[in-house]
Amino acid sequence: MSPVSTAEHPLCPVCGMDVDPKTAPKSVFKGVTYYFCSEDDKKTFDAAPDKFVAAEKKL
Repeated sequence: MSPVSTAEHPLCPVCGMDVDPKTAPKSVFKGVTYYFCSEDDKKTFDAAPDKFVAAEKKL
């Protein structure tokens, strides 16, 4: 079973790692806040957010 991202324990949408929402880089896309394990993953997401949001919805 794949881990599920929750408000208390978000997962980086780029790599799937657990992240701490208190310290993690974040982006808001279509009214939803996404947290990242690194600035590099945030930049990757920001360049093509639809790619990652669509992949998340397929899970």
